[in-house]
Amino acid sequence: MTFDTAPLLIAIDDEQFYLDELGYELQGQRVEYKTFLGPNAFEDGAKEADINRAKVIIVDYDFRTCTAIDRDLAGHIREKYPKFSGKIVLLSLLDDFLKDNDAVARSFDGVINKKGFSWEQIACYLN
Repeated sequence: MTFDTAPLLIAIDDEQFYLDELGYELQGQRVEYKTFLGPNAFEDGAKEADINRAKVIIVDYDFRTCTAIDRDLAGHIREKYPKFSGKIVLLSLLDDFLKDNDAVARSFDGVINKKGFSWEQIACYLN
């Protein structure tokens, strides 16, 4: 599949269950996707060419030992891959990030709640 035929979505989550759920939501949709089981797997396995052509990167909020805010994952991606022009969206079970609300608003282009997330929620960030 090439960029001309389908946009690329990248997902980073430390729970395989949610990566699988994302795959189910994307089945039959015109989108290519790559998943990474946690930020370390992303750092070790992501290819710059893929990141640069990705339309959206979905990032889990809570990685058990840290959060996406603690590690400034969105800032890191934008700094390390300056040609990336897509959106970075937070995926979380939370509705309120308490002390991190301002950082979430500054760092991410949106938030998708893990409870019942759907293709429609994802698609709005691909357009």
